[in-house]
Amino acid sequence: MANFTMKSSGALFLVSAAFELVSITSTVPLFGALRGGGFAVVYHLAYVGVFVAMGVALLRPRPWGLYAVLGGTALYTLERALFAFDTPARKAELAHALEGHEEVTSLLPADAILEVGTLTVFLVVVCWWGFAAYCAVKREYFRGSASRPG
Repeated sequence: MANFTMKSSGALFLVSAAFELVSITSTVPLFGALRGGGFAVVYHLAYVGVFVAMGVALLRPRPWGLYAVLGGTALYTLERALFAFDTPARKAELAHALEGHEEVTSLLPADAILEVGTLTVFLVVVCWWGFAAYCAVKREYFRGSASRPG
């Protein structure tokens, strides 16, 4: 079962990398505002690199694979923490997302939406660390790949 979990996760990380490439010029909420242009391209390319490294590490297990998963998880955690504590950028992102649909905030205040967003970020980071812990428990998957088919 570990092989299926690891390989399917690896494939999904590669799909995530492809989605990052598709949205390479999309704005990103960081440092108090929505950032576009070269900043957004570098941001998305960094995620492409992280997702490809993790995907390859999970699809073609190598001794460095666990480090790729743990490093990618640490980088993701850092970036999500920056996002979660950057209220001006999150407000700018929410305003951009609600353009043309401002009536949503009459049903649910913007602060409540932002709070749910923060909790969601926290939950997703916990899930990433849960997967990283699973990989650490199954670290044998990353060893001795030369003796294992596929």
